[in-house]
Amino acid sequence: MIRLNRPLLRPADRPGPAAVPDPDLLREAGYGRDAAYQQLVERHRAAVRGYLGTCVADPPTADRLTGLTFTRAGQTVRRGDPGAGPWRVRLLATARTATLQEWRREPDAVPLTEGFRSWAAAGGAWPLDGSDRLTEAYRILPLPWQTVLWHGVVEQEDPRATAPITGLHPDQVGDLTDRALAGLRSTFTALHRRAVAHRPACTAALTALPTGPGRPAPDPAGAAHLTDCPLCGAAALDLADLPGRLRRQLPERLLGWWDEAARQRGREEAAAAAPDAQEGRPAPARRTFRLPDAHRRSKTELAAGSVLALVAALAAGFGGPPPAAPAAAGPPPSAAARLLPSRPGVTTPATTLIPASAFAAAEGTAPISATGRALTPAGWLRFDNVDFGATPKTFVRIRFDPRGAESAEILVRLDDPGTPPVAAARPAAPETRLTRAVTGLHNVYLFARCPSATACAEIEGFSFR
Repeated sequence: MIRLNRPLLRPADRPGPAAVPDPDLLREAGYGRDAAYQQLVERHRAAVRGYLGTCVADPPTADRLTGLTFTRAGQTVRRGDPGAGPWRVRLLATARTATLQEWRREPDAVPLTEGFRSWAAAGGAWPLDGSDRLTEAYRILPLPWQTVLWHGVVEQEDPRATAPITGLHPDQVGDLTDRALAGLRSTFTALHRRAVAHRPACTAALTALPTGPGRPAPDPAGAAHLTDCPLCGAAALDLADLPGRLRRQLPERLLGWWDEAARQRGREEAAAAAPDAQEGRPAPARRTFRLPDAHRRSKTELAAGSVLALVAALAAGFGGPPPAAPAAAGPPPSAAARLLPSRPGVTTPATTLIPASAFAAAEGTAPISATGRALTPAGWLRFDNVDFGATPKTFVRIRFDPRGAESAEILVRLDDPGTPPVAAARPAAPETRLTRAVTGLHNVYLFARCPSATACAEIEGFSFR
């Protein structure tokens, strides 16, 4: 059961040390540390094996494909690919793809289940029923929120199993899940409001729309609109049972193939075969995974990452508005903003209006127009090779969308997302002086700092002078 409206645990209330979360273990594994990757394997093995049990009918084949899944995932980790979304989802996608590839290569050696065979024979089509807007809202959320929603709502994991994945304690997992559901509800509502902004009747009905269990029903006029309008009626159904809708729709939207009953049975069987792994201890007589010997990258190269991920994780886990980004130089917990490759040879003059849609890499954003983007508190945009020229530039101007929150703030950083911002702009003061004069070629990062969990910072573009 999803618990709602409980007081959140603050950092000072944490009872003892927590486990190392998945993002930190993935970063350590990226350095080539086999022990960190082995811990990830033991943490997720039962879930992967359970999912593969819905794809193949032969247990030894499912065991072999489990090993293949973690081998391929380890290769991705060693390449420094940050991926997107919770690692569990990426593992299951790898398992699904590995099964299809092995079956197509040797059909007789991979006995598929009837359901998976039918799905594969039909071309592996993604189901198109249900709300795609709900999936879009989920993908906009910060990674810690996506993680607890997948593990706690979709897979309905015990908080004791989810806790080490997030680095929290079991009694904090429910609190973070509550915050994530509230953020999902707000983001979904905002996306629907934007989609029907040109329809006054929809906008009026949306204002009175019941947004969860126990909320008052809409007035008769609003109820009639929900009956007559397919868009608003579907949104009302989603909001009335958000956890249930997410549990039924998200797996098929993200993975294509999903058999919940068979997956749960397979996972329970795999977990029963390795009880020690459920307590965080390596199971005996299990294969030890070694990361592939790819080229070694320096710890400095891999560790430098988005300080925003730390800010978002703190805000998401313990309540309150995101704190100001720290100026200290320690490595933040996520390398996503740094590891995505730059585009060599492509430069953009800093004095031109650079559309928000022209980013080279991004996280936690959604389109609001042909050129504009909305950002969540964990959202960032990276623009490569912005040319400031030889004449020093001392001001930045952010073109905010007037529909965004007035309290939103955009932090501007150069080259390294872990450095202090050179400017902070708000809708009330869109043009602000840089903390130092800038010349030459730089990568520009725009980070959102917002008072709420929803997409609040909405920008069309920016320029320097």
